[in-house]
Amino acid sequence: LRSFTVTQDNRIVGEADAGPFVLAAGENVIEVQRTGGTSDAWIGVDYATFEIHPTALVDADGDGLPKYWEEENGLSDSNTADAAQDGDHDGSTNAQEFARGTIPQLADTDGDGLPDGAETTTSPLNADTDGDTLTDGEELALSPPGNPLLIDSDGDGAPDAWEVRTGFNPAGASSSPP
Repeated sequence: LRSFTVTQDNRIVGEADAGPFVLAAGENVIEVQRTGGTSDAWIGVDYATFEIHPTALVDADGDGLPKYWEEENGLSDSNTADAAQDGDHDGSTNAQEFARGTIPQLADTDGDGLPDGAETTTSPLNADTDGDTLTDGEELALSPPGNPLLIDSDGDGAPDAWEVRTGFNPAGASSSPP
């Protein structure tokens, strides 16, 4: 064990040399979390066993989806057709969901009101791509639509969220705040 840290949010992070293990594709993180008890309590671990799945990254059916991901998402590593399926009907295939890191059983992974497949310029993993406190879906629902990539869609110097809260149109050039 190279280092051992307990974080403020009760995560225990231990680092060890991988030795004979060849790690690939993904974070390769093992996390142990304490739940319950008091905030000043200690955890004692006398023995821990970790199992490494030697075929987790294998893609037996050649569809571009690794075995671990297909198993986690109820797909089959012997069915090439499941990569092209869209089980949550969000406009993204399972292969696209894997590539983008979205959840293939949830049509709107970030909860912004837009289906994952519709988010081609915005982030399907961040409900508020431009960070202006309006979700991407809220901005696109305005009439005319705002730009979820810009904090100030109409360039008048006032942030979109402020304009919405004060009754101005954040996407209309004719609506300028005082």
